[in-house]
Amino acid sequence: MLNNYCKLVLLICCITANSGCSRKTTEAISPVIEKKAEPVKKIWVKTDPVQCRGNAWEKDWQKSNREFYPKEKEKEVIIAYYKKQNTTVFELKTKRTHEDVCEACTCPRGDTLYLLIAKGDEDKMLELGYKHHVDGE
Repeated sequence: MLNNYCKLVLLICCITANSGCSRKTTEAISPVIEKKAEPVKKIWVKTDPVQCRGNAWEKDWQKSNREFYPKEKEKEVIIAYYKKQNTTVFELKTKRTHEDVCEACTCPRGDTLYLLIAKGDEDKMLELGYKHHVDGE
């Protein structure tokens, strides 16, 4: 009797398990389409760094480092600083723009710093004193 009961339960399980597979469906199967990320709109901003390690990225670096400021690695220092400020710098350029500079710490050091950033970070950078840069200026 127990053997017949087990066979019956097994038969019912097999029938119910297969019943969903043999059903025909009229529902359309929609393909999964991955949306490609929109390209980030980027803009150039510029500033004239000052002398005497008075720029925000230099001050930030000096808070956690006891060595001399690594002028030869300044691009990496700048990119890391703005990353901490939640601003991605996609590209960074410097150009000698002032031949004559004064020696005061508030004077420009003689170059202009150009940063390529996301358009969404524009207001933040303008508040920090950056200006728009248009190619050909």
